[in-house]
Amino acid sequence: MKSGNERPAPEPPGHLSERSQALWRELVRYRCDSAERRLLLECALTDLDRADRLREAIDCEGVTITSTRSKLPRAHPALKVESEMRRRFLAAWRALDLTWREQ
Repeated sequence: MKSGNERPAPEPPGHLSERSQALWRELVRYRCDSAERRLLLECALTDLDRADRLREAIDCEGVTITSTRSKLPRAHPALKVESEMRRRFLAAWRALDLTWREQ
């Protein structure tokens, strides 16, 4: 039963991807009801979106690049940043206790 004084859930931040905005709408009302939790959720989803954009660049450019100076192949520099963004996303997800569990 809904109470009469229930506030509508805040809209997702405009910079988030469609997928992250859908996650925001799903989670913010029932799992992220405080300003602190919403801020952490926003940071997590922003990191997820950044990791996804980096993954697209890596997929397009390849996991290795050729050094202009030595002409030797080396790991794409975005690999390290993508990994860090996903690590930060997962850390925030765990801090919000949003891990999947069998019911």
